[in-house]
Amino acid sequence: MSQYIRIPPAEQVRRITKHHRGTRHRPAKHVPVTGRSARYYQAVLYPEAGMLPQIRRQGGRLLDLGSGCNHLYRRSLLWKLRRRGGRALGLDSDERLDEETRKAGGSTQYRRGSLFGTGLPARSFGTILSNNVLYYWIDTQAGLLRAYRELVRLLRPGGEVRIFPVFYGNYHMNSPELHRYLHQHFWVRLLTPRRYPAESPIMLFDGEVQATDPAVGQGERRMMRRLQAQTLVLRRAS
Repeated sequence: MSQYIRIPPAEQVRRITKHHRGTRHRPAKHVPVTGRSARYYQAVLYPEAGMLPQIRRQGGRLLDLGSGCNHLYRRSLLWKLRRRGGRALGLDSDERLDEETRKAGGSTQYRRGSLFGTGLPARSFGTILSNNVLYYWIDTQAGLLRAYRELVRLLRPGGEVRIFPVFYGNYHMNSPELHRYLHQHFWVRLLTPRRYPAESPIMLFDGEVQATDPAVGQGERRMMRRLQAQTLVLRRAS
């Protein structure tokens, strides 16, 4: 189990706050609906291991939390797992996805719902992944605690949660309550990706899945370096 990490200096906190205020809307406003490739997930969520073998070793279903339009994107992990007969589900709260999912013939790999109360069966997932959701869009102590209570309910004993990015490795957000809750329920590890990819996300825009400008990915990589983004790995206690 990892030790309690030091509280980031005031300058680090200032940089995170400045980035959040200056570059994005708050949740429930106009969060972009994006998707990422399986290669991107490998680079940032599994920097130390082969992604697909590790997911198979965990067993059970996979939940892509805040999956955006990954279930519509042929290069995504959800699409790759479906093609290989794997059991995976994407969860997102954005109603803009409903029409596109319907036009695509529906999907057994997607469900719209809140990450605070998914309505999914307890202990039904072996792996839960979060890319640019927890600690990014959901970045308050109270919001993270609510989300983690639902993840603990959903995860099988021995199951694994992987989250990117966690800026400066500050996974407890300087909150004794959040730190205590995480260490009561999980074995905790922090990993640093070998490289931050410059892949630009795809985006659902005007009813179409479209590529974004390469400058978007390059800007993200600069931000990840500046804020020293890390990957949080949480293994559910048996």
